[in-house]
Amino acid sequence: MENRINIKINEIISSGKISHKRNEFLSNESQVKKQKYDSSINRSGDISLTKRQIDERKQLNDTYEEMQSKKKLLEEERAELEAILNEKRVFWDERSIGNDSLITDYRNMTKELSKLPQIQATRISVLQNDFKSEKHVLCKQYKDKTEALRLKYEHILNKMDYEGKIKLENQLNMSHNNIKNVEKEIKAIALKYKDDLETINLQFNAWKNDFNNNFHELLDDNIKKKDTIENLQKDISEICRAKINTRAVHLQESLQNLEQVTCNLKEATLKYPNIQDHIDNLQNSIKNESILIDSYKDKIIRQQNLIPLHKADAIEQDTVRLVLHNQLQDLRGNFRVYCRVRPPLKGIEPLDTSHILINAFNAELGSQSIEVEKNCNLTPIKYSFDKVFSQTDTNQEIFKEVSELIQSSLDGFNVCIFAYGQTGSGKTFTMLNPKDGIIPSTAKHIFDWIDNSAKNGWKYNVTCEFLEIYNDEIYDLLRSDDNKSNSSNGPRHKIHHDDASKTTVVENLETITLTSKESVDAVLKNAMKLRATASTSSNERSSRSHSIFIIKIHGINEGLGEERNGLLNLIDLAGSERLSVSKVQSERIKETQHINKSLSFLGNVMNSLGSPDATTRHISFRDSKLTYLLQYSLTGNSKTLMVVNISSSSDHINETIKSLNFAKKVNSTKIIKRKS
Repeated sequence: MENRINIKINEIISSGKISHKRNEFLSNESQVKKQKYDSSINRSGDISLTKRQIDERKQLNDTYEEMQSKKKLLEEERAELEAILNEKRVFWDERSIGNDSLITDYRNMTKELSKLPQIQATRISVLQNDFKSEKHVLCKQYKDKTEALRLKYEHILNKMDYEGKIKLENQLNMSHNNIKNVEKEIKAIALKYKDDLETINLQFNAWKNDFNNNFHELLDDNIKKKDTIENLQKDISEICRAKINTRAVHLQESLQNLEQVTCNLKEATLKYPNIQDHIDNLQNSIKNESILIDSYKDKIIRQQNLIPLHKADAIEQDTVRLVLHNQLQDLRGNFRVYCRVRPPLKGIEPLDTSHILINAFNAELGSQSIEVEKNCNLTPIKYSFDKVFSQTDTNQEIFKEVSELIQSSLDGFNVCIFAYGQTGSGKTFTMLNPKDGIIPSTAKHIFDWIDNSAKNGWKYNVTCEFLEIYNDEIYDLLRSDDNKSNSSNGPRHKIHHDDASKTTVVENLETITLTSKESVDAVLKNAMKLRATASTSSNERSSRSHSIFIIKIHGINEGLGEERNGLLNLIDLAGSERLSVSKVQSERIKETQHINKSLSFLGNVMNSLGSPDATTRHISFRDSKLTYLLQYSLTGNSKTLMVVNISSSSDHINETIKSLNFAKKVNSTKIIKRKS
């Protein structure tokens, strides 16, 4: 135990721990004084250093707390040393063994240790007094600097408010001047771009006319080439067949003659010494005939080899035609509105139609306008559409314009053709007239095209469905058991869309394969018997439902590995009139409400399709069965035509304006390829 205590004391003395602590304390004291000196120098700085002074004050507080901690450690260390000394005294008292040198060292150490607490206490007291004094001075300086800074800040703030107000007024005046200058520049630019736009329109129309002329010339040239190929093939076949047959007969006759001559030769050899010359002439003649026959055979082979080349050329011309035709349709607009004016009914309606004026077609704008005068005292209302047909225009002239879209369905596009207008305005006549209505003329165009395309290797399968939407319910016009009288027991017709293939299927619809125009006529005849009709004051046999004749066209060319799927919707919309005009009975009010509501939804959908955000916004196709059924035929690469039928009679002027306003609403529509 004694040895361990001695070793501990020697370690403390030899390591100079006491002197080290003393030096450390003095070093800390000098650092505190230096910090005080530095802080006094910093306080003489600018107002912007106030924050730094606060930080230095905080550092002084931290230093003070650190010194207190070190003081506590020194006191604990002194207590530990005193405990060791006490243990040593007890040990020495018990053993009574001493060493003079050790006692001397011990006494010296005891004296030194006894002086150490007093020295430390004195140092700490001095340091505390200095710290308190410095703290008081710093606090007073901090308050003075803070007050001075506050006064200076208020002065600067007042000065800035006055200068800022003046500066703001100057900036406002400059802004007004800039706005006026910009408005002048905008007007100048608008005038410049207006002139440029007119120039571009003129250039575009000139290019468009050249394009149309070249397209029609190319189409005529293609038809002439096909006719030339067919005539050439026929002529070659007939000529070659006739010549071959003639030469064959001649050859047969020559062979028979040769046999006869050979037989007679033997008999006449003795009689006629020069008979050999005659035989040689006959043989040469036969040889020449054989050579001529071979040359004709070579010509036939060469012409047969040209047939595939001409077919390939015809196919290439058809591909070019398809591309040019689609470009032409896009240039003319993928959504078009035509207007047709029905002549007055003799003996029923007034013959004066001077309130309606049809202007000439504007080739530069690609549109035609119609003006309607509602009241002689009012300015006529002007409407512009893609085409306006007068009272004298026939169904054939209308179909000439419509046939371009029919061709698009044969080329594999979805097409919608609407007939819209007031009850009795001529919609059904335009669509379904047996002689030259749009639907019968469409059937003839389709099957004429199929017959001509067969020469180029195309095979088509054409099917149809015919339905009507009555009171927002779907009925099949090709099923006699699916009419209004037993609708509660008839099959349900739900609409299903395939988003992947962009196709639509209606449950439980009868599908009929069409093989000729006559088969289409038979389908129309049977369907019209089931069409929902009823009497109103607007028309004795008013259509009370929307009829939709759906033609699906599937074409395939195995040689080219190509396939086309087109869809043609021919829609005869129900009569559009106001309840106050139609004077329907109570049982017909519901029908009229459904008709007008579905027509309103159709107009809203078409108007939404023409909005700038049509690619992303939600369009309410589900609001009615009509728009939901035609969803994929009104979007994407589809093409739509609406024929608005109006009456020329002044008796129907309000309904005429209502129909024209609807047509104007949808005329700005451009079909957008929507995101999936």
